[in-house]
Amino acid sequence: MANEPLSRWTQPIVPDDAASARITMRHVLTHTCGLQNLRDKNPPRVYFPPGAWFSYSSLGFTFLQSAVEARTGETLEAILRRLVFEPLGMRSSSLAWQDRFLGNAASPHEAVERLDVHRPPAASASYSLLTTAGNYGAFVAAVLRGDGLRASTWKQWLSASVMVPKGEIVYLDGAPSATEPDIGWGLGWGIEPSRGTFFQWGKMQGVRAFVMGSTEQQSGVVLLTNSNTGLRLMEDATREAVPGEHPAVRWLAQGVSE
Repeated sequence: MANEPLSRWTQPIVPDDAASARITMRHVLTHTCGLQNLRDKNPPRVYFPPGAWFSYSSLGFTFLQSAVEARTGETLEAILRRLVFEPLGMRSSSLAWQDRFLGNAASPHEAVERLDVHRPPAASASYSLLTTAGNYGAFVAAVLRGDGLRASTWKQWLSASVMVPKGEIVYLDGAPSATEPDIGWGLGWGIEPSRGTFFQWGKMQGVRAFVMGSTEQQSGVVLLTNSNTGLRLMEDATREAVPGEHPAVRWLAQGVSE
């Protein structure tokens, strides 16, 4: 399914655009699908030919979720519970709000303003994961070991398929003139190829998250914060768990505004 058009299973996200019908799972996972990052007041649009270059797109994961659910006949929550949450003992994790989380939910903050706890009513592949550092740490440990995956799949997961534009996370208008020398993207993970590390981050109102792991060192760090300034802790947290210089930390610090 990775290289088959998602439109084989679900309606193209831009019905009147032939390029949209060519978007594959691999395009979405490597952020080369050509769609904008977020669904805003502007309708979905394919800005460049799928596969041409990297531009981070959360919207692509919405499209992928529709295709996976149509293909399997299961909800994304059910799929993850069966394949990830239950096997790894991630009992405090879900893609949809559950009232049992309330006693352990941290209130988001924008500067000094306290916000309501995020309560996503339904699963969304691009943003709605509710979890704990311990639960997500169990997932990272499984990634480091390649649990449940063929060796070839695990290698592709953590190998850079495309290098990211220099200094940019979202890049829609014209091919980038330069790319970062040691930051690429695999099948869902950011990659530092020369360091053997993978990473990802998250950003919502009043919430920031970051994860990095090293297959060589067999170590990693999970940083979940309830503040819009939480990514300021990336460098210190990474230094303790995955020693060395990390261009991804610099790239995110520049590109993810607070």
